[in-house]
Amino acid sequence: MKKALTLLLTAVALLSFLLNAAEVNDVAVSSPSMGKQISNMVITPERRSADERFPVVYLLHGYNMVPRDWLNVQPELPDLADRLRLIIVCPDGGNSWYVDSPVNSASKYETYVTKELVEYVDAHLPSIPDRHARALCGLSMGGFGSLHLAILHQDIFSAAGSMSGLVDFTPFLNRWGTGEIFGKAEEKAEGMKEYNVVNLTHLIRPGLDMMIDCGTEDYFHQINENLHHRLLSLHIPHTYISFPGTHNYAYWNNAILHQFIFLSRHFATAESSEAKE
Repeated sequence: MKKALTLLLTAVALLSFLLNAAEVNDVAVSSPSMGKQISNMVITPERRSADERFPVVYLLHGYNMVPRDWLNVQPELPDLADRLRLIIVCPDGGNSWYVDSPVNSASKYETYVTKELVEYVDAHLPSIPDRHARALCGLSMGGFGSLHLAILHQDIFSAAGSMSGLVDFTPFLNRWGTGEIFGKAEEKAEGMKEYNVVNLTHLIRPGLDMMIDCGTEDYFHQINENLHHRLLSLHIPHTYISFPGTHNYAYWNNAILHQFIFLSRHFATAESSEAKE
């Protein structure tokens, strides 16, 4: 009898979890600027009421990755979306570096992420259509994309998180397909200054929250340290952490948890501030 009751309680608990689990869907979104459909993995929490709406984290993958790889980096992402009450949108950015390529008119991923995808999400998902409820986060190429896009589009996003981001191309020219995206600009360090996150810090205005994270053995560690110290010298508020680890899934599995706690607190603070106004 006791065993049967235990099994029943376990089944009820499991059923309750499944009923409240976030939905994970692959969603195709039209990109007029590129004339094609882009695949996106979308994680949506279970709504507790018909009028409940959520903040959105746009999660940008790394080079040679696809959206579903995020579930390999951190299998608990759906549970995080449920517990933290937010939507996670993972676009397929290919190897685009999330910019509008100056040499390839068919690669306009800055336009896609910051305009076309945001407009789709706000029109079709229970999102909060406000910059205070939008953030970017990413790893490696996506870490660059997160900070780069957030700095250039502070009217759309209020927070950005980077894990192992390539924030300065200078020591890494002619790598990871950058020549195909940036063209001749990529051949010399001078030409990449307008893209380097470290060179865009003068554009950061009050109200953009940033979290930068890179492992101590990562080959991008020094450039992230340099960015951190530059932000300090300019008195720009930000969060910087660095734990032992390298450029791999094992590091990001833990790092993404810190990122989502940071972003969840950011959304809660932004919501609280708006309520007082």
